[in-house]
Amino acid sequence: RVCYFWLSDRCFQRDEYGDALGYLDEALALTRKLGDRPSEWSVLAERTYPLFMSGRWDEALAASEEFTQEHIDAGGLMLSMLESAVEIHIQQGELDGARRIFSMFSRLEESTDVQELSGYLSARASLGRAEGRPQEALADGEAAIETGRTFGISAQAAKQGIVEAVEAAFTLGESAKVEELLALVEGVPPGTRPPFLDAQAKRFRA
Repeated sequence: RVCYFWLSDRCFQRDEYGDALGYLDEALALTRKLGDRPSEWSVLAERTYPLFMSGRWDEALAASEEFTQEHIDAGGLMLSMLESAVEIHIQQGELDGARRIFSMFSRLEESTDVQELSGYLSARASLGRAEGRPQEALADGEAAIETGRTFGISAQAAKQGIVEAVEAAFTLGESAKVEELLALVEGVPPGTRPPFLDAQAKRFRA
């Protein structure tokens, strides 16, 4: 299961979400065969991110609705569900739904785990911007980027943090900050630059 997770994560970094789902489906079949329920929950949560990024929002939300606070607190890898479900609810104008999912992960605010904290901060940046708090969204987006430097710019939280920070900087009229953030993306060589961020940088430049 761990190997499939690592392979899917590599696909996440390259924005190859069809392949990521294939690896996660293999992991899901294995965890069910072994009767490993906590691992099964982790895989189901992880699948919501490639579903979200592939535009299969209804499937991602349906999966997220199956999770209870008990599942999330069980110690499995649930960060993908936080990042995907909050963002989908926001994009659909359902802020109460976004707040509900976000609140289920409130314990991560004090986490010392870099991955957990960066994921929490990037989701909070999205929610802050949606609620009309661009200054806080910018701060959280930059904090997510900084906290997530361990995993690089291709990590989920870093991608989301950059996009939210740039959007917030635009709202605030901070053109110098926009340039600074876009430079982070454009400074990555084209062959290794995540396609998602490359497209976002071009959108912002336009």
